[in-house]
Amino acid sequence: ASRRGRPAGAMTTAMCDVLEKYAHEPPGPYPHLLGGLTQVLEARGFDQRPRLSSSQPFDVNQKPFSITDFIVPNMNPQLGQAQCPHPKPGRANGVMDIFW
Repeated sequence: ASRRGRPAGAMTTAMCDVLEKYAHEPPGPYPHLLGGLTQVLEARGFDQRPRLSSSQPFDVNQKPFSITDFIVPNMNPQLGQAQCPHPKPGRANGVMDIFW
């Protein structure tokens, strides 16, 4: 993907384009933002799917998306990763199997 003639990541470029589209009106709840990202990526021939993660729980259907509003401090009783992440697909025991 490219942005203004310069190389850029597909997801990053799609996010910038969706945010520019909604520059004068917010995109609404998070599913609208993720839907917009999916549409842009599919239209450009990418099979990436946007994902949402957050350190704090919230209702994605009620809370509107905003880059600057609704920022809350970390309310988790424990800081840091609470459990080990699952190994990524194609990896055995967390080690990339590059030699078949």
